[in-house]
Amino acid sequence: MESAEMDGATAEFRLESYYEASVPSANTKPVVSQVTVAEGGNIYLEDKDHPHPNLPHYNFRVTKIAADAITLDQSPDRRGKIQGFYTGSTIQVRQFRLEKGKALQISLNVPGGGPVWIISWIGTGTHPKNK
Repeated sequence: MESAEMDGATAEFRLESYYEASVPSANTKPVVSQVTVAEGGNIYLEDKDHPHPNLPHYNFRVTKIAADAITLDQSPDRRGKIQGFYTGSTIQVRQFRLEKGKALQISLNVPGGGPVWIISWIGTGTHPKNK
């Protein structure tokens, strides 16, 4: 059960995705969107413009919305897999603490390039309860 103080909490995220190639002229322009997710909801990342059966998808559950940070837990994607990814020089998986002003950049480090996603927390709010 969620605590009463977190009941109805939502977080707004800015999602940016692009394809980063080993040849800079092949890079794509970023596609930007905003999503609002309730605590317990999911942020699902996939490259819809460059579908490929071997490219990973990433699913993050918003497990905690607090005043100073959002906690994201990686969970299996639609294929039932949890994929590793790069956030700089290290492979990361599972849980993240996302703070305002500090974006999480996820990339698939493969020969020739791959998709990149940037997740930024831009605000919080509440949603009306469904009764």
